[in-house]
Amino acid sequence: MPATLAQITQWLAGPPEHRRLEFKGTKSSFSRSRLCKHCIALANAGGGYLILGVTDEPPRRATGTNATAC
Repeated sequence: MPATLAQITQWLAGPPEHRRLEFKGTKSSFSRSRLCKHCIALANAGGGYLILGVTDEPPRRATGTNATAC
Protein backbone atom coordinates (compact mmCIF):
# COMPACT_ATOMS: atom_id res chain seq x y z
CA MET A 1 0.00 0.00 0.00
CA PRO A 2 1.53 3.35 -0.99
CA ALA A 3 2.25 5.91 1.70
CA THR A 4 0.45 9.23 1.53
CA LEU A 5 2.16 12.60 1.75
CA ALA A 6 0.45 13.13 5.12
CA GLN A 7 1.91 9.85 6.45
CA ILE A 8 5.41 10.68 5.27
CA THR A 9 5.18 14.16 6.81
CA GLN A 10 4.10 12.59 10.10
CA TRP A 11 6.97 10.06 9.96
CA LEU A 12 9.51 12.82 9.28
CA ALA A 13 8.47 14.59 12.49
CA GLY A 14 7.97 11.42 14.50
CA PRO A 15 10.14 9.06 16.51
CA PRO A 16 13.22 7.29 15.09
CA GLU A 17 13.09 4.51 12.55
CA HIS A 18 11.74 1.19 13.72
CA ARG A 19 11.30 -2.34 12.41
CA ARG A 20 8.68 -1.30 9.87
CA LEU A 21 10.02 2.09 8.77
CA GLU A 22 13.39 2.87 7.15
CA PHE A 23 14.71 6.13 5.72
CA LYS A 24 17.65 6.16 3.32
CA GLY A 25 19.26 9.38 2.15
CA THR A 26 20.77 7.88 -1.00
CA LYS A 27 21.16 10.45 -3.77
CA SER A 28 22.35 8.61 -6.87
CA SER A 29 22.56 4.82 -6.49
CA PHE A 30 21.37 1.99 -4.34
CA SER A 31 22.80 -1.48 -4.85
CA ARG A 32 20.36 -4.22 -5.69
CA SER A 33 21.73 -6.45 -2.90
CA ARG A 34 21.33 -3.67 -0.34
CA LEU A 35 17.78 -2.97 -1.54
CA CYS A 36 16.95 -6.69 -1.29
CA LYS A 37 18.31 -6.89 2.27
CA HIS A 38 16.15 -3.97 3.39
CA CYS A 39 13.05 -5.37 1.67
CA ILE A 40 13.59 -8.82 3.20
CA ALA A 41 14.04 -7.31 6.66
CA LEU A 42 10.81 -5.33 6.27
CA ALA A 43 8.97 -8.42 4.99
CA ASN A 44 10.20 -10.45 7.96
CA ALA A 45 8.81 -7.75 10.27
CA GLY A 46 5.37 -8.12 8.67
CA GLY A 47 5.77 -5.41 6.04
CA GLY A 48 6.69 -1.78 6.21
CA TYR A 49 8.04 1.20 4.32
CA LEU A 50 11.43 2.02 2.84
CA ILE A 51 11.58 5.75 2.06
CA LEU A 52 14.42 6.79 -0.27
CA GLY A 53 15.61 10.39 -0.50
CA VAL A 54 15.19 11.26 3.18
CA THR A 55 18.08 11.51 5.63
CA ASP A 56 17.94 8.73 8.20
CA GLU A 57 19.36 10.75 11.10
CA PRO A 58 17.15 13.27 12.94
CA PRO A 59 16.34 15.93 12.11
CA ARG A 60 15.22 14.20 8.93
CA ARG A 61 15.19 16.18 5.70
CA ALA A 62 13.83 15.32 2.29
CA THR A 63 16.84 15.42 -0.03
CA GLY A 64 15.32 13.81 -3.09
CA THR A 65 16.91 10.98 -5.02
CA ASN A 66 17.70 9.83 -8.53
CA ALA A 67 18.61 6.39 -7.22
CA THR A 68 17.94 3.28 -9.21
CA ALA A 69 18.76 -0.25 -8.14
CA CYS A 70 21.90 -1.35 -9.96
